[in-house]
Amino acid sequence: MSGDDKRRAILESARALFLRFGKRKTSVDQIARTAGIGKGTIYSYFPSKDDIWAELLQSEADKLIAAIEGAVDKARGYRDKLTAYALTRFNYIQRELDMLNLDERILEEFYPEVEEIREIFLGREQKLIARLLSEGVAVGEFRPVDTELLAFTIIAVMRGLEIPWIWQRQLVGVEERMHTLLDVFYNGLLA
Repeated sequence: MSGDDKRRAILESARALFLRFGKRKTSVDQIARTAGIGKGTIYSYFPSKDDIWAELLQSEADKLIAAIEGAVDKARGYRDKLTAYALTRFNYIQRELDMLNLDERILEEFYPEVEEIREIFLGREQKLIARLLSEGVAVGEFRPVDTELLAFTIIAVMRGLEIPWIWQRQLVGVEERMHTLLDVFYNGLLA
């Protein structure tokens, strides 16, 4: 097994064990056994279980941002790009949760780690939204606004919706709900 294969096996085994038993109940010994390598080999790639966890968190944040950037790049206008951002973000989360089929015990344990992923992702997300807003203003699709403030507000709303929808398993129908919210965002409340 090559070095890359060993590293990948460690990460895949750790992810599966973390999801099944939680981070606290998963040991480096279990990861090594599941990966089919020695415990010492794990330490030659990762100084600790927390370092494995950190790499998995970074990987999840990278996958999410790649999915969002791909969807945004395919959209034509800036309104469509912002819509693609919002829908891709929630659809990605829904797909991951459905695939993982986490029970409430694991969800409760992972809540602090979900916050870690959200924090890793936050800066990149805010830059993306601010860029889309600025470019939309520059081409005249959006009226001039404080793009940094609006990007912060959009992200605050998205993050505010995310946890209740995830926790209550209300991501079914999220696309329809998101279109309703985006309609208010784009067109305002005034008649």
